Amino acid sequence: MKKKAIICCKKQRVSQKRKDWYAQLLAIAKHRGYALGWVSAAFHRKFGIWPPKSILSTPPSAAVMPEVMGFVGLLSHEYRKSVDVEYRQRSLLKAMGHDPTLLDKAKERRLQEQASLPTEGKASKPARNEI
Repeated sequence: MKKKAIICCKKQRVSQKRKDWYAQLLAIAKHRGYALGWVSAAFHRKFGIWPPKSILSTPPSAAVMPEVMGFVGLLSHEYRKSVDVEYRQRSLLKAMGHDPTLLDKAKERRLQEQASLPTEGKASKPARNEI
């Protein structure tokens, strides 16, 4: 039990690489208008640990390395992929060897069908001038 308590109370030393990444993620978040929680989540995704308190006061970096930009691009791609249903449908159609523009055609057909249907409220009530 004592070993566990000693390990928990140890101060974490943060490498310069992790400090630089955190500062660059902060710069990206500030530029894009993201919340600070996004920075912590991205840091956690990269290093497998949450950012220690010692680097939370780090100012944003002036320049961002291409490696960090690539990682952020990967994160945003994964987010879009997991959230965007149409993206998944297009990927599935492409994987099956079909033309992804079939979705656009189906969407256009649905919109035309909805436009051609009579609306309930307007068709049933006579206009005021007709009364």
